[in-house]
Amino acid sequence: MMLEEIAEWASSVRFEDLKKEARASVREVVLDDLGVIVAGHREEEVQGLLAEWQSSSGNATMLGQPQKLVHPWTATELNGIAGCWLELDGGFRTATAHAGLYTIPAALATAEVNDLLVEDLLMSVVVGYEIAARIVTRWDIVRAGSHAHGSVAALAAAASCAKALGLDRSETAAAIGCAATLAMAAPFNHAVHGSLARNIWAGSAGRLGCVAVHCAQMGLTALPTVLDDVYHDVFSAEEWRGPVIAEFGTAIIDAYHKPYSCCQFLHSSVEASLEIRGRIEQDGLDPARIERVVVSVSGKALEFTDRSPKTSLGARFSLPHATAAALVLGSGGPLAFSRAAAGDGVLSQMRERVDIVERSAGGNGGLDDRGSRVSIKMDSGETFSAEIDKPLGDPSRPIERARLVDKFVDLIGADREGRATDRAVDFLDGRFDDNKVSFIANTLLKDGK
Repeated sequence: MMLEEIAEWASSVRFEDLKKEARASVREVVLDDLGVIVAGHREEEVQGLLAEWQSSSGNATMLGQPQKLVHPWTATELNGIAGCWLELDGGFRTATAHAGLYTIPAALATAEVNDLLVEDLLMSVVVGYEIAARIVTRWDIVRAGSHAHGSVAALAAAASCAKALGLDRSETAAAIGCAATLAMAAPFNHAVHGSLARNIWAGSAGRLGCVAVHCAQMGLTALPTVLDDVYHDVFSAEEWRGPVIAEFGTAIIDAYHKPYSCCQFLHSSVEASLEIRGRIEQDGLDPARIERVVVSVSGKALEFTDRSPKTSLGARFSLPHATAAALVLGSGGPLAFSRAAAGDGVLSQMRERVDIVERSAGGNGGLDDRGSRVSIKMDSGETFSAEIDKPLGDPSRPIERARLVDKFVDLIGADREGRATDRAVDFLDGRFDDNKVSFIANTLLKDGK
């Protein structure tokens, strides 16, 4: 993959050049992640973290506090941190990259301060999304031990900013190249073990992407070999052996969306557990009487075995916790993975009853296999089981539009029967593409609390 080839496409592509599926998908990605960012800003942990965050004044909106305008680089950083927190933002299904999170904060801040249209924002997100997707389908970043939140996000943010600013091919290549030299180590195991340092990577990388664009405009460049230098030489990432993206501008069509507030590798287990809980209650039984739980998974999900998560992030990467929360609380929402839930005594007891075994069927055992079979035994001897091959929200099993809209409305704190629902539908239908980007904070998110 040549940097010049990417830059040539990124700098010249127009919104009308995209497939209609890509135009529809980017609206879904942006709407979904905007809601996640707003809700993330309400989290106590995020409010505490950002309360003393040094920022300079400006004219970009921090979505959690729309009355507070900050420098666009700061808005990118803080909205990126908030968007990461709840683990409800979607991702690129073919390989591991939350490309919407890497692009939307940077594209939004840049488009807002430059008085651009919603269509310009959408085009910028598609470009950044494509760059992130092509990096992770050229080099196997995850196998190299790095999380794309740090190692890829700056390049995606830089590409989005470059597109929003209308940079030419050489400036775009310089921006992406400079951003590549700023890639973070971002050890993946920090997410698996609940290190909250992971939650600042995407936001800080977004800021670095904005800095890289500024550097490129001032004539600073990296070597033409920078992508291989960084990902092959420094990260020692092997060549990606999975599916590849055939056509520029189509990566975003393979986006997935999350109904549950945890790592997507756990979603099938949550869904199966919720199904079992419903059947238990239908039979008049008490979920507290569950004696043993067996969760059969394969691939990366086998790594998420922590029975005693100490943080909200740890809970979101714990298969025992995700299963226990679904069975005990009947929920896969943010509260089920909060810091309080991680320390809850009842959930702790249920986590100890969860055994994880390798799933022998239902996938290829790699990143593509995200299915799960959950079996439980009651203390009275009754047994229940449920199996999910593909998690809800996967491109092959998409979330219905109405549910995606309800998720957005709930996340911004609005009434489902109010105007926010109608505006979300109109946004997805493209009726606001010709509005100024300021419409998002001033109108689309207006009903948020």
